[in-house]
Amino acid sequence: MAHIIKADGTEVPLPDTKLETLQAAVGGYIELIPLGNSKLMLVDEEGLMKDVAERPDNLKASTLYGRRIVGDVVICESSEMD
Repeated sequence: MAHIIKADGTEVPLPDTKLETLQAAVGGYIELIPLGNSKLMLVDEEGLMKDVAERPDNLKASTLYGRRIVGDVVICESSEMD
């Protein structure tokens, strides 16, 4: 099931994977990042260009991806995006 990893480290389930829901969850246009094992991370595609106060570092997401990730992200199975 898709869930949001918030920048503060909390995780909450996502009710659906409609485009509007995904964009609201990450705070902008989505960018898909494959994580392997059919998992995807969805991030704000312009997140790194936004103000740090608006998009703080997301340590959990950064650890999963191995690179700096900011703001809230969505984690889901690739099959949920069909």
